[in-house]
Amino acid sequence: MMKDEPNTETVDKPQVAVSSTNWLGLRTVCEECGWRGDGKDVLQAQNPFDKDDVIYGCPRCAEVNRIRRTCDADGCWDVPSMGTPTIHGYRHTCWKHRPHESEQT
Repeated sequence: MMKDEPNTETVDKPQVAVSSTNWLGLRTVCEECGWRGDGKDVLQAQNPFDKDDVIYGCPRCAEVNRIRRTCDADGCWDVPSMGTPTIHGYRHTCWKHRPHESEQT
């Protein structure tokens, strides 16, 4: 290719971890800086590399893709280690708050 010719080569798009999580109403934590808060406070913006994607960031440190939901047990800020269908609906819990067998469907 000559110096002034446009580069017409295509590059495979990198695989980006995409979160389809609706953060609204979820307790969330930043794995980078430790921020804890409500999902409504999580920053979101269009991904500059994929216009069909949204990226999420921490409102304290602005780190991207480090926000995680927390265990749905009252007062627990640990990151869930499992999701389990129960008779009360689907639960996202840490190991300590995992549903008992009698609750599981």
